[in-house]
Amino acid sequence: MAAATITRNAIPWQAYFRRREEETGDYMERCETELKNAVPRYFIPIEPSRNSRAAVISPPQKLVICSGTIIVVPRNLVSTRNFWYRRQV
Repeated sequence: MAAATITRNAIPWQAYFRRREEETGDYMERCETELKNAVPRYFIPIEPSRNSRAAVISPPQKLVICSGTIIVVPRNLVSTRNFWYRRQV
């Protein structure tokens, strides 16, 4: 349960364990294994269609959370950056 909470809230546990091992020499192998196996995921239920009496209920979709970052940039800034980059090189 703790591993699921840590991964769901994107707490930087790898850096913490690395720093703790450098400072104290303790290597928490089981904790790291549990945290690596605790992939944060959510299940999105699918609403059944009401077109017929024999509606087929499909399984819920699985959404896996990752620790990526999306940077949204206006198109004009990208073209300006490319122009200056080509000019420098």
